[in-house]
Amino acid sequence: MGRWKNYLLRVRSESVLFIANRVVSHIPSHRLRKLFYRTVMRFEIGSNSYIFMDAWFDARGGFAIGNNSVINQKCRPDHRGASLLGTMSLFQQKYKY
Repeated sequence: MGRWKNYLLRVRSESVLFIANRVVSHIPSHRLRKLFYRTVMRFEIGSNSYIFMDAWFDARGGFAIGNNSVINQKCRPDHRGASLLGTMSLFQQKYKY
């Protein structure tokens, strides 16, 4: 029975990440995205901070950004451990091939 329980917990966790990265990150309302990230994803988001559309996350919880911070479009902060970002902006890395 324990094996099935672990399997179902993992499926639920992966489903939440799928919804966050494929559905919620494309919602054009910052307030709805922020509400989802705070409640379902358990992120701590400071006041006057923004997570723009199409940001990608690898884990649920363990992520906090300070006041007046911005995570721009298409950023992927790696927070599989615990991460705390102060007042800052994250930008997408662009590569030329």
